[in-house]
Amino acid sequence: MVQAAIAAQGIALVRKALVARETDSGRLVHLLPDHRWPVKWAYYVVAGPRALRRFEVAAFHDWLAGAASSAARERP
Repeated sequence: MVQAAIAAQGIALVRKALVARETDSGRLVHLLPDHRWPVKWAYYVVAGPRALRRFEVAAFHDWLAGAASSAARERP
């Protein structure tokens, strides 16, 4: 899955520790860098930089970012 994301085949939902090297090197990009999950074992959505230029990846990113923002506003 991670290799597919690096190859711009789409996105991957993974634990940060599993892709730290790839995000540090720029081979993968964290899609929601401003959103921090308040749990120790959070998952991160990552994609290769080229994948972000694909319509379906950009559309999913926009939907996911909106859903995360809405969820954050609804928390007490």
